[in-house]
Amino acid sequence: MLPLKLILPQGLAAIVLAAGVLSPATPAPPGQPSHGPGGSAYIHDGIRITRLGVGAEEVHVFEPADPTPPTAPVVVFGHGWGAVDPDIYGAWIAHIVRRGSTVIYPRYQADLRTPVRHFTSHALGAVRRGLEVLGSAGHVRPHESGLVFVGHSMGGLGAANLAVRAAQGELPPPLALMAVEPGKTWPEASPIAFELDDLSLLPPAMLLVAVVGNDDDLVFEIDARRIYSGASAVPSENKSYVRLLSDDHGAPALVADHRAPTAPGVLIDGHLLPGWLRGDAVLELQFGRRGPMVVDALDYYGTWKLLDGLVDAVFHGVHREYALGNTPEQRFTGLWSDRVPVRELHVEEP
Repeated sequence: MLPLKLILPQGLAAIVLAAGVLSPATPAPPGQPSHGPGGSAYIHDGIRITRLGVGAEEVHVFEPADPTPPTAPVVVFGHGWGAVDPDIYGAWIAHIVRRGSTVIYPRYQADLRTPVRHFTSHALGAVRRGLEVLGSAGHVRPHESGLVFVGHSMGGLGAANLAVRAAQGELPPPLALMAVEPGKTWPEASPIAFELDDLSLLPPAMLLVAVVGNDDDLVFEIDARRIYSGASAVPSENKSYVRLLSDDHGAPALVADHRAPTAPGVLIDGHLLPGWLRGDAVLELQFGRRGPMVVDALDYYGTWKLLDGLVDAVFHGVHREYALGNTPEQRFTGLWSDRVPVRELHVEEP
């Protein structure tokens, strides 16, 4: 007997297909790779959390554990405006730590009334306190060569300023900087406009990745361009300007908006902070209104992979091609379940 689809009259076949009876399954997005930058080949099962200070003086330190190493690279992680709860980035922080790095998470603002002009000084003090803790007995000592700075949104601007302060000797040397959808320094007359330090002071040997989202309609890419071009001493071979691209080939769709770099995961209290503490209205404004914060391929093959490549390059001398150079490894973003490639990262010269 012939298969049913071959003996149906043409009109009836069209009706059946339209009803979805014979339509193929909707492709699913790629999951986390099993190895390499962005992957799940973790070397630590636990995370030790130390919390210091309150309000704008608060800092969280996340150290790798189970097993606990004697030393580890340190990544300074800057949160977006109002996103003081580390759980908003909890899955990303856990990924960084379980790969073998310590994360220092400076809060830098007590609440939404903290003046923007104080953000850098608050973050600088918090990072220093975090490093003091790591230098004390019983903690994982920081790798002596320097620090990696990463930040999202307002935290991307803060990370850039901290890297400049590090270049001036106020912190250990800046080895790498990744500014993810940074913003915003404009309009300059606004009371919440951030002021960037002199980025020309960033050293030539530092690695730099500026990341933008093609559907980020909140901060756009004005400040990503300012950071990339402002780091004038960093040669082109040591920096990349990377665009995350949305892809709706399957479901759920991958949306490269301002919310994309968030990565919710429980680290602190078993749940995200209640709305009155984190400012839901501000978070909606800050991260967009397109749906819940999720962890997806734009994390695994986008922000996580790029940062892992930077960390591995400066501390271990490997995987530079996953963060820089416009290579296939840098651009690749996985495959939908039907084997169709996800839209690659676009590496460009702004």
